[in-house]
Amino acid sequence: IESGSQKVLNLMHKGYTIAVIDEVLCNTYKAGIKPGVNLLIGFPGEEQEDFLETCEFVKRNGKYLSYVNISTLGIEPLTDIYVNRVKMNIDFQDSANWQTLDRKNNYKIRIERVVRLSEIVQGYVG
Repeated sequence: IESGSQKVLNLMHKGYTIAVIDEVLCNTYKAGIKPGVNLLIGFPGEEQEDFLETCEFVKRNGKYLSYVNISTLGIEPLTDIYVNRVKMNIDFQDSANWQTLDRKNNYKIRIERVVRLSEIVQGYVG
């Protein structure tokens, strides 16, 4: 799934909607399968509001989930994000230590969000 924010899913060019994800998770659970999801924190363009939408997504769907795997975005050479880092306003130092030029998406913020989302997962998933 990677995000609970429609804006971020669109930035990722995922081609599906939050409404569809909600429906699939519910229907999967009703069919006797308790799925897990992967969430990616810190995609370029993700803002605080988008992160909060992901938190709400977990709260809303936690009862259907067996696990949530949370990771931050590492930017590797030759990936689309790396190749387009200037266009995406990214100041690249290394895979983990990158930030947007406005500094609203940096390593410290991404780790703080992972911790916060992990706490929400503990309270809502399972």
